[in-house]
Amino acid sequence: MMKMKKMKSREEKMEIKRAKREQKEKVHKEPGRLVTILNKYSLIFHALLACGVCFLIEWISRHSFLEACSFMIDRNLVFLYNSLIVFSSLMLVYIVRRRAVLRTIICAFWIFLGTVNGCILAKRVSPFSFTDIKMVGDLFMMESNYFTDTEAMLVIGGVALVVILLVVFWFKGPKFQGKLNYALSFAMILAVVMMLPNVTNAAVSNHILTSYFENLAQGYKDYGFVYSFSSSVIDRGMSTPEEYSQESVDAVMAKLGDKDTAVLEQQDHVLTGSADTDVQQESEKQTGKAAQQESETLTVQQEAGTSAAQQGTEAPAVQSEAVTEETGETGAERVGASAAQMEKSDIAVDEKIPGETEGVDDEYPNIICVLLESFVDPGLIRFLETDQDPIPTFHYLYDNYTSGYLEVPVVGAGTANTEFEVLTGMGMQFFGLGEYPYKTVLKKTNCESIASDLKTLGYGAHAVHNNGGNFYSRKNAFSMMGFDTFTSKELMDIHDYTPLGTWPTDDILVGEVEKSLDYTPDQPDFVYTITVEAHGDYPHEPVIHNPDITVTGPEDEGWRYAWEYYVNQLHEVDEFIADLITMLSERDEKTMVVMFGDHLPTMGLTEEDMETGSLFKTQYITWNNFGMEKEDKDMRSYQLLADMTEDLGIHNGTMFTFHQKRDAYTTEEEYQKDMELLQYDILYGDHYVYDGGDPYPATEIVMGTQDVTIRKIEEEKNYYYIWGNNYTKWSRVFVDGKKLKTKYVTPRLLMVAKDQIDPGFHKIVVNQMGSSDTVFRSSNTVLYTIKPRETETEKAG
Repeated sequence: MMKMKKMKSREEKMEIKRAKREQKEKVHKEPGRLVTILNKYSLIFHALLACGVCFLIEWISRHSFLEACSFMIDRNLVFLYNSLIVFSSLMLVYIVRRRAVLRTIICAFWIFLGTVNGCILAKRVSPFSFTDIKMVGDLFMMESNYFTDTEAMLVIGGVALVVILLVVFWFKGPKFQGKLNYALSFAMILAVVMMLPNVTNAAVSNHILTSYFENLAQGYKDYGFVYSFSSSVIDRGMSTPEEYSQESVDAVMAKLGDKDTAVLEQQDHVLTGSADTDVQQESEKQTGKAAQQESETLTVQQEAGTSAAQQGTEAPAVQSEAVTEETGETGAERVGASAAQMEKSDIAVDEKIPGETEGVDDEYPNIICVLLESFVDPGLIRFLETDQDPIPTFHYLYDNYTSGYLEVPVVGAGTANTEFEVLTGMGMQFFGLGEYPYKTVLKKTNCESIASDLKTLGYGAHAVHNNGGNFYSRKNAFSMMGFDTFTSKELMDIHDYTPLGTWPTDDILVGEVEKSLDYTPDQPDFVYTITVEAHGDYPHEPVIHNPDITVTGPEDEGWRYAWEYYVNQLHEVDEFIADLITMLSERDEKTMVVMFGDHLPTMGLTEEDMETGSLFKTQYITWNNFGMEKEDKDMRSYQLLADMTEDLGIHNGTMFTFHQKRDAYTTEEEYQKDMELLQYDILYGDHYVYDGGDPYPATEIVMGTQDVTIRKIEEEKNYYYIWGNNYTKWSRVFVDGKKLKTKYVTPRLLMVAKDQIDPGFHKIVVNQMGSSDTVFRSSNTVLYTIKPRETETEKAG
């Protein structure tokens, strides 16, 4: 009886549990009233959600709720188009049951992109584009200069948290319980996909949207983040010009002169220049090979336990080797004195510069081209006043040598794009939104440039930059453009940095330019130099407590501090200009210098703030030591070196010859159309300008101009001393291919802890390291034997 009661009791309990479970499942399966309404009117819900997401993105991007409201109201059709793009992406939810989850993921994706844009715009002027995704490595390489470790950790932590929540939501979130109509869903998605391009074309035709932004930052503001970023994803590279053909390219070349003759002369220059260069490079290789063989035969076989002191060598004392001499002269006074001295020198003022047809390579002058990072004359900023001239050398050169305004393609950021225009003679206006050719087409495509063109005349081509060699993929880009050497910061013995500690000062570049000139002593050189000292960020609190230059004008105290910091950095750059000109004037070599600002600084400037009325106008200055006539003119950045080489009587290179003959065009439209044809043919087309050939291949670029060598290895109590030459803070000791923790002491001494190397026979090399563990340059290999260390018992015995 008792058993029957217990069984009945258990059955009742199980029945109750079953009923509760069924009720719970019923509640779970039956959607609430709100969910029912949202499912029924999902398209309307998605439209409202898309508008909400777009508004939030604009709020974040503009850093202002009111500006987001203004954009939504004043540019309502543009706002609705941006919302249409988000709405189109939300159509994907109809092909899955976990609609709420996918809807959340899509919205989170767009908001994440908008948040990234907002963060980037807090640090620079240029908004976030698709090309920036390819530069994530560069961003983290430069993290100390753009964002703090705390900011980086917050971003990473925030992203990780969102991902975790989405994963949990995927497994725990609700499912659509109705019947999925895949045919209807895919038909709706296909209709939206087909509709969107037509709506876009109609909006562009009616001037609601535009397909090209002259000002990228302003374009994002005028046309919204979603549309602008989406355009940067789709619109990449160059579109094939409608009239592109061999006949059209031949017609452009005919305007530059007889097509066949031009091609033959160009190829002849390439072949002759290549032959001369090959002879020289072979000679250098043989010399280098002999030195390498001699170095590799160096075998150090010191027994472990033999200290430096036992060999009569004391432990090294670390001390500064820098020597400076104060003369009391300003930079402008030094340059003026140098100019006066040149008038008395043996370099004839009226000496003729030979044209390319005369073919006397050693009579061509050195050409030093200097990019001045974020450089603008403070006198061109209407509200800014300084207690003294912060850039006297710049003003002296501007007033006494050929100079003018330069129209550049970027503002506040995008140095590499101004650089690309200057070095190639090509225009950024033909590329997609926010594109960096260094990170796209030049990753795998070689490109004719001023370097490769001048090399056909017997020039050596060198690049110098006191920043990372991999930033903007410059090492690869310079190789694709035909440079022989590239000296980046990893090959420099840098000690001095800006007050914030973020950037090396530019004075280091004077010696590095001189080393590049000495690298090829028996030929003229083209040395392209990039400064970095005036780069942002500019602090809104006092950092320089006794500034050389004081600033007034900005009403906000924080902005006054920022401008004062910037102007004092310009003052330092001006001193670099003076030092560079002084060094060059002391060399008995004909030399021309051209310097230009790459873009305005990231300081919130508007067109109304500028005396020029433009955010895209910088200045260029020149200097020479052979009496060239001053001829001021304004131009675009892609015309700069065409005009400078024309003044030297050099008419060489496809794009530069084209720009030298631009006055033959009666309309700007015709000039731009032909420029686009040539540019497309060289970068993406069939090389009709070269008769289908490829006369400008990429070079095996050499990093640095000075050999890194190991002379000897000495053993102390806890360290091995690696003695040699040309070490830097980026030198790392490698033992049998393994990188060791290395302590830089001086350019001649590195130290590694003994416990990092096991007893045995080893091959030791010093490598100059770039970001992402890139080996830029290697020393000779030294063979070194370490005997097993004696134990305490063995020592006592």
